[in-house]
Amino acid sequence: MPVSKNDFPTLFEEGGRSFSSAIFWTPDQQHVVRSHMTSFSSDKDTFQVWKPADFNPVSFAAHLAQTKNHSCLFSISLAASTIFFKALFAGTDDVNIHFQLPEKIFKVQRRKFPRFQIPMGYVLKIHFETPFNEGKVTTQKVWDLSAGGLSFCVNSEEQGLFDPGQLLKEMKFVLQTKTICVEAEIRHKALIQDGPKKGQYKIGVLFKTISKSDIQLITDHVSEESRKYYSRFI
Repeated sequence: MPVSKNDFPTLFEEGGRSFSSAIFWTPDQQHVVRSHMTSFSSDKDTFQVWKPADFNPVSFAAHLAQTKNHSCLFSISLAASTIFFKALFAGTDDVNIHFQLPEKIFKVQRRKFPRFQIPMGYVLKIHFETPFNEGKVTTQKVWDLSAGGLSFCVNSEEQGLFDPGQLLKEMKFVLQTKTICVEAEIRHKALIQDGPKKGQYKIGVLFKTISKSDIQLITDHVSEESRKYYSRFI
């Protein structure tokens, strides 16, 4: 959701105070830099992020000049939210990279595991053993995904098969060419009241068994897809 400009100083002060993790990238995705905030200068309307050892300010500035676009896109992880915005590059010093404060900021509430809703036009399918019908496999489209679980939608005729507390065995899906296999527990079922899926039921599940490597894979995927998605709005 959009953030009021009155709240900008509070967000940047928190980021600088806690050295919040930051990722910034050029609009053409040629430069993606992982860093962290270091300070906020309210009197100059600028903020600073740490300059990584492999960051080349000369080639970076040359690329911005070549593309005639000195704006970079940002994702900064604060304690209770992640903020996304566009900011103008303002130079470097021996330790920091400087940017001007943005004109607008979008904020997304943070969770233990960030969740990403699959955009319209994209399909991620899951397969699992059909409840009460051993040996038969059910296929559903994922509605949203996190490293802790996912959700999918079913019609009114199917919803009776899915109740909170029920286990969905041998749930599988493919992410970045890797097949992930988990056991999942249904945590909630809710009737969708509006939107394109009105009248369907949203089934939310929690992963009960999942490897650490798969948790990291999903976390990285959600982070990268969220970054790409919010680039469209900032």
